[in-house]
Amino acid sequence: MVCADGSNLPARIDLSYAALLSGIVLTNSGLGTVHGFASVIGGLFAIPHGVVCGTLMAPANALTLRSLRANASGHPALTKYTKLGKIFSDQEHSTDAWYQDYFIEELERLAMELDVPKLSEYGVRTTDIKNIVDKTGNKYNPAQLIKEELANILHCRIS
Repeated sequence: MVCADGSNLPARIDLSYAALLSGIVLTNSGLGTVHGFASVIGGLFAIPHGVVCGTLMAPANALTLRSLRANASGHPALTKYTKLGKIFSDQEHSTDAWYQDYFIEELERLAMELDVPKLSEYGVRTTDIKNIVDKTGNKYNPAQLIKEELANILHCRIS
């Protein structure tokens, strides 16, 4: 993995290509909840954009997945979560829910493995949550999360 060995040129090339593709995808699909947070938090605190996105990716996707399951069982994003779980897993013949959950677990594992800092390491406190949530948008997120859910995402990565 490139994060463990920065001298691995093929891995660095692959990661650069992945970053390019992710930028193209975001440009064409719109920015979701994670980027809604990133612009607000980045404007209020001296915190790298990648740290905000990396630290919030798992909890934001976990809540989005839970909301989709509860309120939009036929939403195409659920199929995408399943496909992502299949890409990251070597498990065959599991249920869609298993693959979806596996993908979320993989996001959590990666954040831990890469030691992605919590927001509190950059001075974000629980007293800042309301201000951040009030300014955060999630218009292109597959599930429209309410303010309480947005606050829960932040709580996960502050304390």
